[in-house]
Amino acid sequence: MKKILLITVMTVVMLFLSMPGAIADPPVTPDESKVDDRLIDLRERELQLERDKFEYQKSETARAEYESQFSSACDIKRKIPVYSIVAGIYYVDRLNLRKDLSILFEQGHREVVIYISSGGGDAFTGLSMADVISEFIAKGMTITTHADGVVASAAVPIYAVGSERVSSPSTLFMVHEAALWKFSFGYSKESHSDIAAQKQMMDKLQKKYLDLLASRSNRDSEFWLELEKKTSWFTAEEALEWGLVDRIK
Repeated sequence: MKKILLITVMTVVMLFLSMPGAIADPPVTPDESKVDDRLIDLRERELQLERDKFEYQKSETARAEYESQFSSACDIKRKIPVYSIVAGIYYVDRLNLRKDLSILFEQGHREVVIYISSGGGDAFTGLSMADVISEFIAKGMTITTHADGVVASAAVPIYAVGSERVSSPSTLFMVHEAALWKFSFGYSKESHSDIAAQKQMMDKLQKKYLDLLASRSNRDSEFWLELEKKTSWFTAEEALEWGLVDRIK
């Protein structure tokens, strides 16, 4: 009987122990030091996020201030800054070009690309912008001019003075005689000497234009003069043959 009773008791104990939750896990006491460490780590992450946010905002402000120095024609987001001439050429364009190239030069940039897609404008400004480009090339900048679509009239000397002159295949070029624009309300008068002075000015302007094209091509001034007289359009391939274009791309 004792043996049977012992077996019965042992069986009951084993059944009891096999039941889930029969012996409860001891209560877990939070480790306060570990909780504190987690809170400290979380706070450090929050502080780092705040620092990153501050640095990002500071860099964005600095970038915006830097970009605001340039005219809308200058794109400095690219590895090589790009200046675009995509409309009529007037005096303000000369001011913007000089200012933008000056800032780029001071900041250490030594390469610039000037994209030109222009029907021309003021002949004096065109020659003056060509002088600005030549001045910065002489200082050590490489200024590539890139013809795209149309390069005509006052835009031609700007294009011609580039360190390298690149043209898209479909670009058309045009040269013509300079015209003198006059605005008058009602009657106006000009003396013989006024007209003579205007002719002298136009002759000198034309000579500057022709001499520049001759110096930047393999054709002489007389060649360009004949083209000017009849308002001549020519292709990128012809410009390449005449030495006005270095590469068609």
